[in-house]
Amino acid sequence: MIGPAGTFAAPTARVQTGEFFSVEQASQHAAAWCAKHPAWLRICDLGDIDSNQFYVQWHELSERDRKGWGSEYAYEEFAIRKSKVEMGFISGKGEFYSNVLDVPLWHNLMQVVRVGAKMARTIRRQEGSAS
Repeated sequence: MIGPAGTFAAPTARVQTGEFFSVEQASQHAAAWCAKHPAWLRICDLGDIDSNQFYVQWHELSERDRKGWGSEYAYEEFAIRKSKVEMGFISGKGEFYSNVLDVPLWHNLMQVVRVGAKMARTIRRQEGSAS
């Protein structure tokens, strides 16, 4: 793993709790969590929205960073892109984690994205009218 300033950081040890939670449980907990936090949506509720827009794109890089990557292809294929929005993970136990590696083994998870309350309302309305 790459740490601050390009240094290598030791990977986070994954915790084994002996518990198991299904993907369905994680999805249900994430839906309930997002209902309490109206600016957040589950990744599966984004619909046709391209999630790439949540990450720094080639054209948004400084000239210096572009030169460092050499080409757009290299950046697209090999970069660990910085997120422009807050993201997190809800475990099958219903707990929020900001890093996927912090979710205990066998807990399963659902990714959530902070899109803002206004955009979340718009997406929920569109999803409701599509049903």
